[in-house]
Amino acid sequence: MRSKWMIASVALFLLAAVSGYAQTTREMRITVPFQFGIHDQVMPAGDYLVSQVSTNGLTRFAVQSAEDRHAVYFLGNAISRNDMPGPSSAVFHRYGTSYFLADIWWGGRFASGVDVPESKTESELANTARLSHPGRVVLLASR
Repeated sequence: MRSKWMIASVALFLLAAVSGYAQTTREMRITVPFQFGIHDQVMPAGDYLVSQVSTNGLTRFAVQSAEDRHAVYFLGNAISRNDMPGPSSAVFHRYGTSYFLADIWWGGRFASGVDVPESKTESELANTARLSHPGRVVLLASR
């Protein structure tokens, strides 16, 4: 009887530990036809998997090339829109021929996304270009 109680206690403990580690994931695939910057890294044109992973209250984001050659992981600020939700998309700031990932929007019933922190390179370019509002390019996710 005592061993059954011990086994049941250990099983409940493990279940609680695993549920505390539960992850929620959102993903989208996007084709970027130009080279772009994110967190002072230059990413080549190509197909990317953008994902959001929440673990124990911490939300991280990843932009990873389809070939697994290039990846950037970062923390971002949650954002929302008051208008009607649209499809999943990625928004880029454009300064001449330079592009920087700015926002990621998740399609579905709710208009939510993430604001990608501005990199040092983008900030310097914006100051040099003296633009109060950079050009915006929106790419829709393929899924």
